[in-house]
Amino acid sequence: MKLKWSYIDWENKFIRLPGERLKEGKPKDIPFNKYVEKIFKVAPQGGDFIITYQGKNLNQCDSIKKSLKTACTKSAHFFFHSSKSYQQLRKR
Repeated sequence: MKLKWSYIDWENKFIRLPGERLKEGKPKDIPFNKYVEKIFKVAPQGGDFIITYQGKNLNQCDSIKKSLKTACTKSAHFFFHSSKSYQQLRKR
């Protein structure tokens, strides 16, 4: 996630995404409410990015990517075998 603090318009309560960051190439303004504002205000504001892990943008964190990929693979494996077992039980 590459959401930067510079995209936040605190006065008007909008996230202002520049066009070069989006597929369609057009800027987009996303309003945010008081709940999102509270989350933004308690988030660490030491760097350029809003969502970070150990001070790095999440896209730079290989360990998170690997963990998420592993979790998805294991859950798909579990689902496949669970549904197969369920089908076998239904046949009885």
